Formats: sequence, C-alpha cells, structure tokens
Amino acid sequence: MFQTIYSVAGLTALCALILVALWRGGATEQTASGLYGVAWISTLIAEYALAQPVVWVAVIDAATLASFAILAWRSQRDWVMIAMAFQGASFAMNLLYLFDSTIDRTLYVSALAIATLGVLGSIAYGVCTNALQRNTPRET
Repeated sequence: MFQTIYSVAGLTALCALILVALWRGGATEQTASGLYGVAWISTLIAEYALAQPVVWVAVIDAATLASFAILAWRSQRDWVMIAMAFQGASFAMNLLYLFDSTIDRTLYVSALAIATLGVLGSIAYGVCTNALQRNTPRET
C-alpha cells in the first residue's frame, strides 16, 4: 500500500484531515473523517494480513460507500454526495480489478489515489465550510 508517493501523501493528508475535522468540523465532518480513517486502517490490515486482499478491499470499499450514503441521507451537507461519488469510483475500480487482474497496475493505483484524494478533498471542503459558518456573525 505504501509503495507509491500517492499512498504516503494520502495517509499524511488523512491524518491531518482527521485532526482538523475533530478540531474544527461539525458532527458530519468528524463522522466522515473517522469513518474514512477506519476504512484506511482496515484496508491496510486486509492487504498485509488477510488472504485474498483484493476481495476484502472491495468489501471495505462497499461498506465505506454504504456508510457515506447513510451519512448523505441523514446530513444536510452537499459535500457528502461528492465524497460518495469518489468512494463509488474507488469501489468500481476495485471491482474491476477483482474481476480482471490484467489491468495495468499503474492505472489501478493511480485511479485509487485520485479517488482517495477526492474523498479527502470533499471532507476538507466540509470542514472549511463548517468552520466558516461557525465564525460568521449572525444578523440580529
């Protein structure tokens, strides 16, 4: 998992985002960042400790996608739908690789990196908008 600069950059961004979301985000942002952190850790465990890691990564991505769908349904935040779309792309890429492992490895890893950074960017947008809304003075 940490064989490319994309993976290292994604993990660094994820850790920073979780800390910022806990500090400045609302409940939706905190839930999404925590959920995505758990998904990353689960994926890391699946890749190094379980047999047939591609199957387990697809299952983890499906669970994350379903969790984002529930979060989007319960939340009033638009960014959750964008995060869900990027997570859907990640899930689709994992399914594609599961059924056709002849796909170029660079394409596979690059697509997952783009999807990951898309989810992280969506959550970061949510944290920023939440922080700005809390700091905006209300008219009386």
